[in-house]
Amino acid sequence: MSSGDTVVSLRPYFKIHEGKKEEVMRFLPQFYELSKDEPGSVHYAFSFADDGIHFACIESYANSQAVSDHLQNVLDSLGKLLELCDLVRFEVHATAADMEILKGNKVLTDTGAIFFTLDGKGWRKSVGS
Repeated sequence: MSSGDTVVSLRPYFKIHEGKKEEVMRFLPQFYELSKDEPGSVHYAFSFADDGIHFACIESYANSQAVSDHLQNVLDSLGKLLELCDLVRFEVHATAADMEILKGNKVLTDTGAIFFTLDGKGWRKSVGS
């Protein structure tokens, strides 16, 4: 079964500072812990490039309020993570309605996020557990 896709997706991409990979790998689990019980959280995972120095956080939320709540929740940890790696790109994908709110979010604008508006034709399938 599928329905219209209105989920807000964040895609921050990072490059680990030289000699900091082990420290980053020890640090990332705290983001899972912080985000696992957040209301409106749909999906949260890290993925790693074959080069061993780039990684991304693949995350989705029910709406812009859930994104704002999440960013506030992880803000201190994100600051510490950015001492170990560079944020090389930050994508925000959302509906036009959510986009108005997200473009006013200081964390997103301060990090130089690039905003992508969903075309309204997409779909999302329910995946069995």
